[in-house]
Amino acid sequence: MPDLFDRLLLLKKSAVFSEVAIDDLRRVAQALEEQRYFAGDRVFEINAHGDHLYLMVSGEVGISLDPDTSSTNFIARLGPGDCF
Repeated sequence: MPDLFDRLLLLKKSAVFSEVAIDDLRRVAQALEEQRYFAGDRVFEINAHGDHLYLMVSGEVGISLDPDTSSTNFIARLGPGDCF
């Protein structure tokens, strides 16, 4: 996990947090937890109860409405700086 300064920069660059005051961002940055996924991994399933906000640091995520886990029919693709 990047140090606090790098976390603050990451948050400030994201559309969701770009207008948030640094003091408030510091609290968010301290609460961040790193998650790593491999190509083909599902982050969550369709209709799953959402209780996380994911901020992309690197890589790409495809958003699919297809329950078939092998489907590459994505309605959106997200990359670094995007949130979902």
